[in-house]
Amino acid sequence: MQLTPAGYATLTHQLMTWGIPLVMILEGGYFIESIAADFEWIVKTMLGDAIPRTELKPLKSVLVPVINRVHNFFGKTYPSLAMIGAIKEKLISRQNKEDEADEYEGTRDFQLPYPTRGVYSEREEQIVLKFVEELRKIMSNYGKQEPYKDVHYANSEATLPFTFENYEDHITLMVSGEAKGAVHLLTACAWLRRPTEPEQKTNIIRRNWGAPTS
Repeated sequence: MQLTPAGYATLTHQLMTWGIPLVMILEGGYFIESIAADFEWIVKTMLGDAIPRTELKPLKSVLVPVINRVHNFFGKTYPSLAMIGAIKEKLISRQNKEDEADEYEGTRDFQLPYPTRGVYSEREEQIVLKFVEELRKIMSNYGKQEPYKDVHYANSEATLPFTFENYEDHITLMVSGEAKGAVHLLTACAWLRRPTEPEQKTNIIRRNWGAPTS
């Protein structure tokens, strides 16, 4: 897993928007410098500081069949998951194909209780230093990026699942009752197509998330 401090900040911020109690528990220790940076940005987020921008890229190919199976299995049961098809079009490269689930056969030998200490060997110093430098470069860009716009949520009685109004300093996302479950995923998609300069001057931009634009 490669989750940056900005990634942890983003996930924390999304949880905070729901107005639910949050508790932070530190776990792990494979790369202690990263845990310290993650802790710093989670605390900053919970205190209301602006979070760093995260760069959105096409999903790794290994995740494509997972998303397909979730959509196919639960899409008819939960209306909000019916929007995953539209989300995939925004996040997944056109070259990726619909993959079928692989079936695996075999045995797995392990002992109970499962060992949790002394399982991983200590990394060599040069490898740790390489990771430290990579983390430093990532965090050095945080102050150079434009901040996110605030996203305001509003209930909508319209038949369209999602619409949004894009203002200069914030975005208002209007959500129908049946589509609340996919709010944060679609908020992420909005940054894949940022308004061009002429559009920004019109003050309000409307998009129908039910029919994604190219």
